[in-house]
Amino acid sequence: MTGRFLRVTWFHFYDDLGQNLLVNLFWVVGCCLPLPIIGAPLATCALCYYADRLISFEDPSPRVFWEGYKIYFIRGLLFGWGYVLLALPIGFSVLFYILKTAEYGLWTFIPAGICLWIMTLYVMAAQYFFVFTVHQSKGFGTTLKRACLAVLMRPLMSLCSLVFVILWLLVSIFIPPLLLIVPAIWWGISGTVALRILLEEYDDTVPNTPLPENSISGAAAKQATERNDFTG
Repeated sequence: MTGRFLRVTWFHFYDDLGQNLLVNLFWVVGCCLPLPIIGAPLATCALCYYADRLISFEDPSPRVFWEGYKIYFIRGLLFGWGYVLLALPIGFSVLFYILKTAEYGLWTFIPAGICLWIMTLYVMAAQYFFVFTVHQSKGFGTTLKRACLAVLMRPLMSLCSLVFVILWLLVSIFIPPLLLIVPAIWWGISGTVALRILLEEYDDTVPNTPLPENSISGAAAKQATERNDFTG
């Protein structure tokens, strides 16, 4: 399963390499809109929107990224920063228990370990969270729950995806221009591929990317997504 995941991810990354690198650059620009860093979660949703079209063999142009940016502007900002802010108390808990080791002894490593495991799961779930945010119209809590369940169902595949992104980032330290053109698009493609493989394995229907809800076709697409979405 992990081997198939890597092959499919590499195929879609390399098959449209030029425009994929351009979309990664768009992601960097999108992170600065409407304000620097504030737009990062929104740009990530737009990246997942593009990746879904790419993996569906729709041959999307890089302009699809900006279409997704507009479609998921509000939802991307709210869900994305909600996810980021929720990570803060988890990270603070890990740091708190580690710093209290000298005062309370080695017993504090137990809650620290539990919090660290939760933090690891939370970070790994990010690749599914933003894909689910794009694919489905559920609330924040349901989206987060399904992202975590996806990690628990296939932890090795999820870990492999995270490791490759970290490797890209480490390489980018020595070759800084790569940071502008590689890691984000690889992360978006790998997360979308992982979700599709997971849904195929459990004989679930791969949800279609919804159209704007204020259109007739968008309303129909939303209803179809609600009937076929990932159960958990």
